[in-house]
Amino acid sequence: KQWYQRRVRGGVWACVYSPTGDLIYATEPQSKSIMVYNEENEQIGRLDGHSECVNAIAVIPGSDHSVLSCDRGEFTIRWRTDMATLSASKEVTNEKVLWVGFTANEEKFATVSQTHVRMWSSGSQQTIVSTDQVGLSYRSSGEFHPKDEGYLFASTGSGIVVLLVDDLTPVTSARVVGGDGTVTDMKISPDGAYMLLTECRNMQLEKSLSYVWDVSDPTSPYQLHTIKGYNGRMFSCAMAEDSRRAVIGGHNGAWIVDLETGSKLSEFSQGCMSVGWVPGCNDVILDHEGKTVRNSVEDGSYLFSYAPNARSQIAESGIFSDNFYLTACEDGSLRIYDKDSGDCLYTFYDHRAQEFTCIARSSSSGMVVAGNKSGMLYILDPTAK
Repeated sequence: KQWYQRRVRGGVWACVYSPTGDLIYATEPQSKSIMVYNEENEQIGRLDGHSECVNAIAVIPGSDHSVLSCDRGEFTIRWRTDMATLSASKEVTNEKVLWVGFTANEEKFATVSQTHVRMWSSGSQQTIVSTDQVGLSYRSSGEFHPKDEGYLFASTGSGIVVLLVDDLTPVTSARVVGGDGTVTDMKISPDGAYMLLTECRNMQLEKSLSYVWDVSDPTSPYQLHTIKGYNGRMFSCAMAEDSRRAVIGGHNGAWIVDLETGSKLSEFSQGCMSVGWVPGCNDVILDHEGKTVRNSVEDGSYLFSYAPNARSQIAESGIFSDNFYLTACEDGSLRIYDKDSGDCLYTFYDHRAQEFTCIARSSSSGMVVAGNKSGMLYILDPTAK
């Protein structure tokens, strides 16, 4: 018989084998969570939902995949704990994940950090292939080509690299910015025709530019337009559903731009670190002074803010689905809002999540993947109770 020893931060108050005998559940008082380990002593998930320290856990007799846990606040939760329905799992990457996104068939998802591009299995949540040979930066991002699912675009410090999804082999690369400029964001239009990139120059910030590229052939991208005149650092961009307009944001406000001509159509004066485009309408969202505000592109009016404030919600990482807006927040929370009223409906917290940096959602399974500065991916199952 083999014995394993694991040091757990905050200690363990109770532990129990799963009904099938292949998993161990250990309650961690500091995080108010139940950590899930396999027979190889690897942490493969966690159960979150208690607001007080969990002091008791037990297998439900006669069940296949159910355990019961109680906390000091006398709150009891019944968990269905087979691998398909764990409420939340985490994969330690030891790197700050900056972007995450699903492939078109949603069987895989990719992450981009300051050092690595990784492909993961959506089913097992394990790394399939990774590379650290593409020259990433502290502002790197990623995008799957929407019309040719075999290609993944990643932004580097000064340009872009195109990778094969299957094995992350580089297909082509290109320099976009010059001087001391850094690519701060990158988005591809829904029809796969255009790519928009924003730039931040450190010493000559007034010369920061945006660029429109033709990516209809992902193996041969080329520049179409340079958007000038913003006169400030830019940090974010987002595409409209019509694939002909986009929004760029930075210190000097947000611009609505025409991708076909590279010209400015309108602007908002609010300075913003991140921007997004609300699907199905002519509204944009801007991260302005710690609030995510929603404005009308049609008449330039302010509509409402998503509240309560989440201390600078990451608007560009927000996901609109049906009647909801799901966003990763800099206060270490994930929040679900009512899309059209701005009311907060649900908040997910974890004490280790210092600041969420990115989020993606599978439209078929509903699985949510979010990365944060503490070097972890949170994999959340929205069907778990």
